[in-house]
Amino acid sequence: MVVRHVKYTLKSGKADEYFRLQKEYAARAADMDGVGPTNLFVDPNNPNTIFAYLEFENEEAAVAMQESALMKEYGAKLRPLIERWDLYKQYTSCDEKTLQPLFG
Repeated sequence: MVVRHVKYTLKSGKADEYFRLQKEYAARAADMDGVGPTNLFVDPNNPNTIFAYLEFENEEAAVAMQESALMKEYGAKLRPLIERWDLYKQYTSCDEKTLQPLFG
């Protein structure tokens, strides 16, 4: 499994447009082979700061999505909405484990 996560800050007043685009493109990306759902989180102290992660079955699926026409199209629409990129990381895992909650 490959996990990519990003953190970025949107330009002021661009959140509604961002979430509209994100919903559309995340749904289209999830239809690609080996691509899982996109998970979004918003910083409670700054609603313009977004943390997102996406799981892939393998490195090939991650590369295929990154190089796809879909991502090039999305990137061109997303770029003008971003004030700054704060983080872009990729992790590779040899297996997946379900963890138990710490409390409960």
